[in-house]
Amino acid sequence: MTEQLGDLIHIATADGNELFFGDPDFRLLTYSGLGAADTQFITRRGYKQNGSTEIDYLLQPRTITVELWRSPACDRQTYWNNRAELHNFLRPNRNGPITFTLRTPNGDLRSIVVRADPGLALPSQSGNNNWNIQESLDFIAFDPLFFNSAQTAITLSSAVQTQLVFPITFPISFGTSDVSLTTGTITYTGTWKSYPIITLAGPYTRAVLNQQSGVTIYMSVAIAAGETRIIDLTPGAQSITDGNGVNKFSDLGVGSNLIDFAILPDPEIAHGIQAITIQLVGGTNGVSGASLNYYERFFAL
Repeated sequence: MTEQLGDLIHIATADGNELFFGDPDFRLLTYSGLGAADTQFITRRGYKQNGSTEIDYLLQPRTITVELWRSPACDRQTYWNNRAELHNFLRPNRNGPITFTLRTPNGDLRSIVVRADPGLALPSQSGNNNWNIQESLDFIAFDPLFFNSAQTAITLSSAVQTQLVFPITFPISFGTSDVSLTTGTITYTGTWKSYPIITLAGPYTRAVLNQQSGVTIYMSVAIAAGETRIIDLTPGAQSITDGNGVNKFSDLGVGSNLIDFAILPDPEIAHGIQAITIQLVGGTNGVSGASLNYYERFFAL
C-alpha cells in the first residue's frame, strides 16, 4: 500500500513521547497489516464424523509492517544521533507498549496497541544514500483489534425504589431503598465486543449488574459511603479492586459471568442498541452510583 498523506497521525509511547509522520523529517513510505487478523477456528470432531463442527473462534495477534524514512543527516555524527533517537523511542522498556494511531479520511481516529518487534535492525550504512534512514519495521499487536481513540464515559442515571414490589420477601426491612441505575440506550457502532470498566460507588449492601443479553454480575459484599469497587472486564486481565487498587475479587458473588459481560456489536445484538442496568441494594440516592468506560472496538480497517 502506498502512502496516503494524512492517514497515519502518530505513534506514542506509554510514557507520553510522540512521533508524528508526514512532516519533513519522518515519513512512512508504505504500511500493511491493517486488514483482517488471522482467525483460529476452534472445532471438534466426533467419532466417524465427516469434517468437523465449529465451536468458537479467536483472533490471533497481527503484525503491522511499515517502511520508515528519516530525513538525511548533514554529517556522520547527526546520522548516529538520528539512529539513537529512533532506538530510544522504540525500545521496549518505556513503561508499556506503543499506541499506533491512524486517521481515516473522514477524521475518525483508530488506534491499536503494539510493540516494535524486533525494532530497527539498521544494517551498516552505505556511502551513497546521504546518511538517511529507510528501513522496514514490524509492529506486533498482541490484541489485534483497533479501537476508537476517544473513550466513551457514561455516568449511570439513578432512581430510588422505595415502594413495595410484589412478590415480597419476608421479613420486610423498612427505611432502606434500592438505587436502580441505567446507562440508557447505548448505540454501539463498533464491530467487535467491548469490555468496559465499571465503577461502583457505595454505600450498598450488595449489587446486581445486568447486561441486556442476560449476562449478570453479582457483588455480594457491602461497602460504605466513600468506598468504590472497580470492575475491569478486559479479557485475560479481569480484576475487581477498591479505589486504592487493593484486590477485592472476593466481593464477587456466585453465578457471576465476567467473561461474557460486554457491550455487543450488531448483529450480536440488533443494531448495537442495548443498555446495562445496575441495582445497588441498600443504596443511598445521590450518594450511591456507578459509571462505565469503554472503547468502541473494530475488527479491521
